Amino acid sequence: MAYYINLKEMGLERLRKQLVSRYLVPSRQPLRQDIDAIFGRFHELGLQHAGDLLMQLNTRKRLTSFSATSGVDEVYLTILGRELRSWLPKPNKIADFPEMDREVVLKLEQVKIITTLQLFEYILTPDTRKNLAEATGLEEQVILRLARLTDLSRIRWVSPAFAHMLLIAGFDCAQKVQRAHAEEIHRAINALNREQGFYKHSFALTDFRTIIEAAQDVCLDVIY
Repeated sequence: MAYYINLKEMGLERLRKQLVSRYLVPSRQPLRQDIDAIFGRFHELGLQHAGDLLMQLNTRKRLTSFSATSGVDEVYLTILGRELRSWLPKPNKIADFPEMDREVVLKLEQVKIITTLQLFEYILTPDTRKNLAEATGLEEQVILRLARLTDLSRIRWVSPAFAHMLLIAGFDCAQKVQRAHAEEIHRAINALNREQGFYKHSFALTDFRTIIEAAQDVCLDVIY
């Protein structure tokens, strides 16, 4: 069970296909140039999965050395490293969720839980949630809501405010986002945003296609 996608389980061919077919921000789109030849070189060097690749790119010294060994341009490898690290984003802070009671935040802080990553192991099952409720004095329904926000926060691109909106709109866990239709979430979230004004802008349909894509990478570890 893991909060983040396990890059060691993502083979290089799966990674290549995702870079070709999935949404990339404009600054990352150069990754598609000569991608077959570049990934062929990675295979020749014995790399097995995205975790191996990220290990070669996680410091400037290693990246420079790997560029010399592989013959792949440093600029390309720098962009690739940024893309891989973006799949392991900073966890959301509990205090940053809209409408989060300050007392809830303080009680969690007392047991050294500040972020959704720290909270994750405590909300995986009804039993672990019950234990956390007993340890903190928080009601089980409060813990369940935190579990859903944490589960949603594991989806790449999902901020505290966006997780809150998904929850209110009924897409209250990663599995529901995985199975949703982009048009359905698009209508629900934009209607909610117009009503409650979380964001000044409306969301495009492509935004939700991207979120649904990202949700496919989340392991469904939380038991409700």
